[in-house]
Amino acid sequence: MLLAVVFSMINAAVEETIYRGVLLHALDAALGAGWAAVGVQAAPFGLMHLHGFPRGWIDVGLATIYGLMMGILRRRARGMLAPWVGHVAVDTSIVAILVLLG
Repeated sequence: MLLAVVFSMINAAVEETIYRGVLLHALDAALGAGWAAVGVQAAPFGLMHLHGFPRGWIDVGLATIYGLMMGILRRRARGMLAPWVGHVAVDTSIVAILVLLG
């Protein structure tokens, strides 16, 4: 389980840096710091999960909604720590489910 937590911490750091850090910052500069930027950053985050868990378009939809939630959390927290912690918790839960199912 320790490996699951370490994986989750690293994965969350990478994904949050890319999507809620770099991409959302760039979209804020291009579109303004409003809801459009939050929505747009969630779409590629969702598409990136096409082969995640569960596989296919269901996961894309779930990950897109999750990306919206993390974008909103980033805005409300005014930083990256809260979305990272949330992401670690979700990834650790997903790994635990996969271990229990496998």
